[in-house]
Amino acid sequence: MNEADFNAVVERHGNRVYGFIVHYLGGQNYADDVMQEVLIKLWKKRDALDRERVLSWLLTVARNACIDEHRKNRNRQTRMTTNSDLTEVAPDDRQSSVSTAAEQQLAMEDLQREVEKLEDPYKSIVILREIQGFKYGEIADTLGLPLSTVKVYLHRARKKLREQLTHRLELNHAG
Repeated sequence: MNEADFNAVVERHGNRVYGFIVHYLGGQNYADDVMQEVLIKLWKKRDALDRERVLSWLLTVARNACIDEHRKNRNRQTRMTTNSDLTEVAPDDRQSSVSTAAEQQLAMEDLQREVEKLEDPYKSIVILREIQGFKYGEIADTLGLPLSTVKVYLHRARKKLREQLTHRLELNHAG
């Protein structure tokens, strides 16, 4: 793979890989660094790669780099909003449409936090399927799992997310 081929691969798949990294890490804090690591590995392995499977290879490298980044940053403070911060906003002071938009934003933040808590491979499967829009077969190839396992794990992850969000909603309405 020459430089033009390398650039074509980055142009074709770069946004998808970067999006996966951002969602996996829960934000852009370290996404640029991880993406740079992925691109360096792509350049080093450019002559040994199967061009038909380059996206799967890139996502596997990205996933592993994200896991490494999590290990390095395990003790750093997360960007999550605490419930005490949320109670400082008085809902009566907002217009209805603003209130609805704020509630939707909070719900999305809750969902993102719960996805971040999932263990792998559940987390990767949810990001690839629900956020990135990958097909089941593509996920199976990327993660090196049987197709049936991907479907079962996705079902389990969705169930866990549903339970966690329902529990969080019940706590918010009780308090």
